[in-house]
Amino acid sequence: MKKYIFLLILVLSLSSCTQAIQEKQLEKARDTSRITDMKLLETWVQQFFMDNSSYPAELSEISTYLYTIPTDPKNWETINWKTYWYIYETSKNEEWVIDSFRISTYFESEENSIKYTMDNGIYDDKFDIGSNTK
Repeated sequence: MKKYIFLLILVLSLSSCTQAIQEKQLEKARDTSRITDMKLLETWVQQFFMDNSSYPAELSEISTYLYTIPTDPKNWETINWKTYWYIYETSKNEEWVIDSFRISTYFESEENSIKYTMDNGIYDDKFDIGSNTK
């Protein structure tokens, strides 16, 4: 009987370890998707600028280039005080023309947060890309 209890405890602990490892891998996969999405968005925002001599006021304006605008894999879900979505910000010059932009997001994986938030961007706790990062 003791043998079966030990075996049951061993199986349960292994399955919980496997689940934790699996969740970490899913976090990293979603972070990879975020990087890909943001680079795609950056490319098409730059194309919009080349075509219009101004950056779009909103990401929805690049829908002429993309069939669908990518959204964060967690899509507005809030976990540990972080809301997962792609933040698009612009700034205007003295002629009120949008002359710079930034796209930023949070990462789920702590490893990626440390690695990619050291991107010399404006935010210390987010990954950001665009024309007006530091």
